[in-house]
Amino acid sequence: DRSIPTTYSTGVAPEEAVYGKTETQECSNGECSNVCSNYVSLKMLCFRASRLCASFGQGQCVLPLLVFLLFCTPQFQRGGSCFQVSDDDLPLATRLWPSAESEAEWRRALNPQLTRLIKQRVDPETNTIVVLVGNDGFARDVFHTTCNLEALKIENYIVVALDEKLVERCHQHQVPVIPAQWLVSEDPEMRKKHFHLAAEATVWATPAYKEITRFKPYAAHLFLLLGVNVVMTDADIAWLRNPLDYLEELSRSQRTPLIFQNDSPNDDGAVANTGFYLAKCDPRVVHFFGTIALTSSTNHDQAVINGQLCTESPYRVAEGGHACTHKVPESNELMTVFFLEKRLFPNGSNQAIWGSLEKNTLGQRLATAKVPDAYIIHNNWIVGESPKWNRFKELEIIFWDETTEKCVIPKGFREL
Repeated sequence: DRSIPTTYSTGVAPEEAVYGKTETQECSNGECSNVCSNYVSLKMLCFRASRLCASFGQGQCVLPLLVFLLFCTPQFQRGGSCFQVSDDDLPLATRLWPSAESEAEWRRALNPQLTRLIKQRVDPETNTIVVLVGNDGFARDVFHTTCNLEALKIENYIVVALDEKLVERCHQHQVPVIPAQWLVSEDPEMRKKHFHLAAEATVWATPAYKEITRFKPYAAHLFLLLGVNVVMTDADIAWLRNPLDYLEELSRSQRTPLIFQNDSPNDDGAVANTGFYLAKCDPRVVHFFGTIALTSSTNHDQAVINGQLCTESPYRVAEGGHACTHKVPESNELMTVFFLEKRLFPNGSNQAIWGSLEKNTLGQRLATAKVPDAYIIHNNWIVGESPKWNRFKELEIIFWDETTEKCVIPKGFREL
């Protein structure tokens, strides 16, 4: 059963968690009959108008439609999204790109090929792009993932390559790629912080590994600033079914702009896994990732994000809950953060999948693990690139043939 779950309690009313304080808003069965809301800025007004129009039935979104026509359409024409960098966001943007003193300067400083390639790769219907960050040490894992996406006919993806060798390999295999330096300011200090990264396969918890993972939220932040939604995926994930429509519907039904895979090993825990998430181009999400990108922490990205997510009581995740409420610093706006159900998005702690001594097929293991409808399986909770590759090999779920250097449809995938 891959149906969208019912609304979960987050500690505050859902409309407050998504839209901030409201004047009047009556909802029943997920349908809102009154759209009188205290909009705090034009960018949020545009965002809310688009969300309301998407969720209301025909003939019921006159006010949001007028907002779009009068205010938002020019912004869509400029950037392909309702959200654009504004004066409120420039302190974050210019600290990442110190030479830019305005939105126009910031955009002119970007490599024109970057924006052109993103426009080519983004899904025009959902304004979403799947992003995979990697280096040459993980090249076979990167190509495993891109072949996996192609097998599912998912074309709206891009690789962010952290070194020139992986860029060259991607070009050789016609994989869409963005060199990481396109995302990094010419400012020497920013280059020093974000582009002295290892090119080899790094080991979990080492300083080199932590530096690489910290580039992921930085990259996500830049994509969000450019006006697109981001699905971030690590290369140690096998996509068994296309989850993008599910994530989009979940975001709409739960009214949440930020959805993480749950990395907790326990049934009643909730830990954000930064190897798989949906980040909507929402001002609160942009601000959150900007804060993470600018952190001075030397820890890995997952520890940093969990250390700053939903930290204020009473907004922590309730026991057994699937969501929490994050308060944005300075503006004090609230947003719902959702954690995916592990029956559909199991992590590497599920021993029925990864720890079985019996040579069962992938489908049999999924059934034993009680996750027969899983969209993805995350090959984490094990240290090292080779051990992960061997676990994938045991399940016959590798989409990249190292000998021929071509995509393949593995037996484990065919038998599902």
